Amino acid sequence: TKITTGHAAINGMQNNLNKATWLMGAHLDREYGKSSMKEFTLFHNPSVGFNGDLWESTKDKLGFTTDITEKFTKVLQESQKTGNEIKWVAHSQGGLIFAEAVRYFLNGNSSWALLGGFNGVFKDKEKVDLSNHKVAFHGNANNNMRSKLLFDRAGIEVVSTKVNDYDIVGNVAGLNTLNPRKLI
Repeated sequence: TKITTGHAAINGMQNNLNKATWLMGAHLDREYGKSSMKEFTLFHNPSVGFNGDLWESTKDKLGFTTDITEKFTKVLQESQKTGNEIKWVAHSQGGLIFAEAVRYFLNGNSSWALLGGFNGVFKDKEKVDLSNHKVAFHGNANNNMRSKLLFDRAGIEVVSTKVNDYDIVGNVAGLNTLNPRKLI
């Protein structure tokens, strides 16, 4: 329900717990360096199979907040209350969950932007503060420009965004390029 370590990660599609633990540890090592991290917390996004994971991703992408994203929102909120800085890595679908969780939070824990505060536009900064969180995206499925607006409102610093030129998730699913070479 809350993070007590200085580093945390959320995994993408089709990762069982063992694979997610190893993979996200490797992503954190790459992003922040082995010397700065002794332990980390994994918010495990369990796989429900390729089609199920794809359906979850589509719902979050379209703003129909999934159960896993609602749970992740609570983790962000509870961790904020501790006052400790947390450095995240969000990979693939995990980036989408992270971005949708922030949008959901900015709407007062509602999927409906019009009823919940229009993605935090009309809220006091004190009520939408998640500034103890910093995030690096690796091969993320969320759109970086749209997400940046949400993260700025919530006070979340984006440390980096890393997407391979040939990564269909970050470039095409995330809608993060118009470069024809990357699209092809």
